[in-house]
Amino acid sequence: SLTVILLECTGNEQFVLPLMLTLMTARIIGSLFNEDLYHIHIHLKRGVEFLEAELRSITRHHNLVAGQIMGSNVIFIRPVEKVGVVYDILTSSNHSNYPVVDTDDRNILFGTISRH
Repeated sequence: SLTVILLECTGNEQFVLPLMLTLMTARIIGSLFNEDLYHIHIHLKRGVEFLEAELRSITRHHNLVAGQIMGSNVIFIRPVEKVGVVYDILTSSNHSNYPVVDTDDRNILFGTISRH
């Protein structure tokens, strides 16, 4: 994306290939010495959990799949739900996040809602 921005600033197409090569080389060399800027921001942001690369090695050694770990009775909230139902869900369980699932349309996952 930085190549496109610099190309638009200069307005000269003959700089595209040298700019692309220079920026890709700088990114590869920078990644050897530091974490990516986006990963640094994720670690700085509170409330955003970032799964490290070690998680892949754990699941590879134990042959785990999600169905072996998770429960079968998933507590979820529908996209349009009565306040009383949401209140009952929040008081009866202590989960921190709840999936939003559309049960009318092939159980499509819309996202999650945090308790906080």
